[in-house]
Amino acid sequence: MIAGVIGKVIDDKGISIPYTTVMITDIDGKSLSPAIGVVADSNGNYSIGVSKNNKKLGTHLTAKSMGYKDKIIPINFTGVNNKSDIIMTASTSKLPEVIVIASKSKFDCEKKGGVWDEVTKSCKLPVKEEKLSWFDENKWLILVGSVFLVAIVSTILIVSKNKITYYVSK
Repeated sequence: MIAGVIGKVIDDKGISIPYTTVMITDIDGKSLSPAIGVVADSNGNYSIGVSKNNKKLGTHLTAKSMGYKDKIIPINFTGVNNKSDIIMTASTSKLPEVIVIASKSKFDCEKKGGVWDEVTKSCKLPVKEEKLSWFDENKWLILVGSVFLVAIVSTILIVSKNKITYYVSK
């Protein structure tokens, strides 16, 4: 028998956490094959179908979201639509500072119009504005011209189909 588990993913202050992954897992948070899970909506709401008879799929729900610690809670098989809100806590770990230096040499830097920084041994290139292609610059003109051309061709076809003849009297 399939039971539904519905709920909301929130932080410890009660604020919803959107787009959190909620998966059926074992007690250690490992999903079994085939993995079954959903992504919470923009308000943190989720709904997932769970088999009461098949404990092989998993007995717990694991919620994962960037910036929060993974949360594992047991699935409560008491009714058809079980309500299980998942309360997550913010992660205190931070990414270390990353410095990327990508330059061949002072000569290559100056050749490209950049400024060589002796301290960091890196090249600072100026930001160039890209020129739009001819099509991007003239797309409105092309669109208006196309509409005008279609109007002329349509008028000619209508007139030739109805064979309207104009006589000029003398």
